[in-house]
Amino acid sequence: GLHAEVLAVSCDHFFSNRAFADRDGYEFSILSDFWPHGDVSRSYGTFNDDVGVPDRGTFVIDREGVLRWTVKQGIGDPRHLDDVRAAIADIS
Repeated sequence: GLHAEVLAVSCDHFFSNRAFADRDGYEFSILSDFWPHGDVSRSYGTFNDDVGVPDRGTFVIDREGVLRWTVKQGIGDPRHLDDVRAAIADIS
């Protein structure tokens, strides 16, 4: 009911992302930041050069493409979906 689209971005290869989504039953798209490795993650400031993968980032982008809300977390830290829902509701 929030009129939002969920997209995930992973540095894994497209085929790995597809297998991951199929295994866990995800119905949203998982986009690949595989090559050039981590370019999208770097542009959002989440790529961790020390380990070669991005930390977790959650971003809310409005219909005009403006970044409206963000939270960055460590690789294993959980996301708090209520915070994301509130951020989406604030711009809807």
